[in-house]
Amino acid sequence: MTLYYYERPPFSVTAPDGTVQGLVIAPTRAALERIGMAYVFQSTSVNRIFELVRDEHGTACSPGWYWTEERARFAKFTKAIYRDKPIIGITRKTLHVPVGTRLADLLAAGTTLTVTHGFSYGQYIDGLIAHADPNQLIPIPTGGPRMIDMVLTGHTDLALTSEEDASAYASQGIGGPDYPIVHFPDVPMGDPRRIMCARGVPDDVIERLNQAIDGP
Repeated sequence: MTLYYYERPPFSVTAPDGTVQGLVIAPTRAALERIGMAYVFQSTSVNRIFELVRDEHGTACSPGWYWTEERARFAKFTKAIYRDKPIIGITRKTLHVPVGTRLADLLAAGTTLTVTHGFSYGQYIDGLIAHADPNQLIPIPTGGPRMIDMVLTGHTDLALTSEEDASAYASQGIGGPDYPIVHFPDVPMGDPRRIMCARGVPDDVIERLNQAIDGP
């Protein structure tokens, strides 16, 4: 099985020695080894991952994705291999957000938000974004450093990311006094991340992976 991933520390990353590591890589590797399946990890782009998984005759898989209704129309999903901590906000330094402010209230007040094409922030936040004024949403093609740059340069009021992701940007001042991290009381625990596979992957392979994810 070929498992495609993109560089997103700490979820999936190629280490200096060439090994693939990360929060969603380790449980995926463990499940595959439990069922005795040969595998290889291959780095590629997010867009390429979706192209491969959308191939209904393909057998590509990719670890670390949220289940959504739209994705379920073209992909199969395993049980959860990891559950995110709650999504947090990174704000520009001139935006004062009192402790206890809800994300729903910020968006209702017209706060501009950077959103990444094709990404899900979990069911609750996706629902807030769907009902927000389109004029306050600033779409970008990729997340990660580009999303952070939008905050650092003042092009957006707010960017959303996981606590796990935010730790990777501490060297850029994220979490410091100029670019504080905001915890929202209305945002629940993050959604489960799963292995997403093309429709060509047999159901019995998905079931065997599910059994292995539950434990040895």
